[in-house]
Amino acid sequence: MSHPELPSYPTGPPSAMWDPSTGATPGPPSTPPPGWYPEPGAADIVRWWDGHQWSGYRQAVTTGPPRWLRPWRRFGWWWLAVILPGLGVAALVAVSALTHPLVLPLMVIPTVVVAATLWWLDRLEPEPADARVFTVAWGATIAVAVGALGGLATQALAGDVAASVVGAPAAEEIAKGAVLVLLVRLRLVDHPMNGAVFAIAVGVGFGIVEDIFYLAAAAAEEGTGGLLVLFVLRGILTPFGHPLFTVWMGLAAGWIALRRPSRRRAWLVGGLSVVVAVGLHAAWNAGTLAVEDNPAVFGLAAAGFVVLFVATAAALIVLRQRQGRSIIAGVYRVAAWVGLDTNEVVAVADRRAYGHVRRGLDRHRRRDLAKLRGALVHLASLGVAPPRTPREAHRDAEALTAARHDVDAARQALLAGTPPQHPGQHAGQHAGQ
Repeated sequence: MSHPELPSYPTGPPSAMWDPSTGATPGPPSTPPPGWYPEPGAADIVRWWDGHQWSGYRQAVTTGPPRWLRPWRRFGWWWLAVILPGLGVAALVAVSALTHPLVLPLMVIPTVVVAATLWWLDRLEPEPADARVFTVAWGATIAVAVGALGGLATQALAGDVAASVVGAPAAEEIAKGAVLVLLVRLRLVDHPMNGAVFAIAVGVGFGIVEDIFYLAAAAAEEGTGGLLVLFVLRGILTPFGHPLFTVWMGLAAGWIALRRPSRRRAWLVGGLSVVVAVGLHAAWNAGTLAVEDNPAVFGLAAAGFVVLFVATAAALIVLRQRQGRSIIAGVYRVAAWVGLDTNEVVAVADRRAYGHVRRGLDRHRRRDLAKLRGALVHLASLGVAPPRTPREAHRDAEALTAARHDVDAARQALLAGTPPQHPGQHAGQHAGQ
């Protein structure tokens, strides 16, 4: 049984092949890592290599992306599920915004902060635009509606405190987590890092709408003073509240998609992540209620929130570094398959080389370079999780074909001008452009 053909690894200086963790040059593995490879002797067939031997999963390379993978179409009727409650939420947001002229302007500050953080986390492997929009919209519509219904039902059965501490957190986190399940099924989540990105995105959508409602209520009841106090609490001190609760479900979803554990273990990990998200949310809500009777509790709650934030940030930074190393190795792995030469793969995979090349291009070709990098990273990520069923194998192969088409299109657009060079070659040419 033969091995899949190993890609050619660049042999340039370490500065042109920088590893963000150690600064060392990544070398080729002794055996090819798991992934989809062209089957030897059949260029139009891809087959899953599990790291040791060929599996039985093999698919013909199709001529174009299937309908289910086309942007803005992959979610199908789910868009309708988002739009219908979205109409009602939009009406309520409009009414709330009219209660005070500062409601919407104040919401811009935390929104920009959280959005910038989300953009930073998503830079290494940018998620499809339609998936990001859908996830934020889910949080702002379905999750808001389900959370409100859960809170009202609990309030009617057990009172205000139970609704705030039990009913609302449980309904809201389960509703936010539901979109992660959908994203895993659509094979859009394949790593804990992009699971975290989507979890933060759905939390951002939910948090924006909820904060508008709270700010409008504070303005109506206590005027500008009450509005500003609440803004400090929710917009400055705790703008990451909902993303911090939900991110643990995103990490679990990505781990399940990547590791493919047994069904029992997947349910255990997923269920535990829901308990953690609901527990953190409930604890925060309980702390805010306790502040009304004992202001000293605020310091304890704030300290706990800071500890949670630091722990979450540290975990995400470590994951991002690991993802960066994985992306570099993945791009090298697929580069030979799609026909990239040494200069091209270094210019795309190496962060310093990428920045150098990018500075030497005009605005339009910078966009082409970014598209090529994004398409290559996406192509490399498709070989991370092995298929478990023939249907998954078929869909993976279709996604692989679509990604290869994206790479070819981006490369053709980029090479319409001067091919990218890494810093060691033709630096003067780039400097003069």
